[in-house]
Amino acid sequence: QTAWSGSGYSVVVTNSLGTTTSTTASLFFGTVISSASPSGTWTAAGSPYNITNSVTVTGLVIQPGTTVLLASNVEFRVAGLLQAAGASNNPVTFKRMPGA
Repeated sequence: QTAWSGSGYSVVVTNSLGTTTSTTASLFFGTVISSASPSGTWTAAGSPYNITNSVTVTGLVIQPGTTVLLASNVEFRVAGLLQAAGASNNPVTFKRMPGA
């Protein structure tokens, strides 16, 4: 798995009439968290978990080997249970998204 996300890539589209348009796009691998209050279980298989807006966790289990990527200016608040137990050879990792 690739624990990477990025932004600032230009997507260029040319239609059948030759009109070209472009826009900036973001690419994310893994799971994008869109809920403001995520819960349940995050697994290494769904990793990395990309958090692009602030979240408040009330009941979340993060399994060993899982990576959580946070965009800039994002808050990861805990208002209940957060269980994130990794091992030295299979850690739970929190880090900023590249470029954040």
